Amino acid sequence: MSHVSPFQGRAGAYVVNQSASTRWPYWNDPTWRLFRTSQMVICAILLTLLVLYFAGVASVLYPLAAAVILNIVAATVVIARGIQLRIKGGPSR
Repeated sequence: MSHVSPFQGRAGAYVVNQSASTRWPYWNDPTWRLFRTSQMVICAILLTLLVLYFAGVASVLYPLAAAVILNIVAATVVIARGIQLRIKGGPSR
């Protein structure tokens, strides 16, 4: 019997041996990977600006707003590409 983490719950017991290709099915697609990586970078910048804003630096308010908008656009593009790949029948290899 394989070891199941107590944080996985009952449903997690059935997905213990997932491979990377089934866990992240679109990661092999270069376009989706570029969009997803860009979104992660934008999110890191957003979080940095948010920390600076909460630290009292008021001059980061407009860059913070721009980062929020860029993150929303990037998330929309990632979702659209994922839907496109799902309709197409999976990631390109």
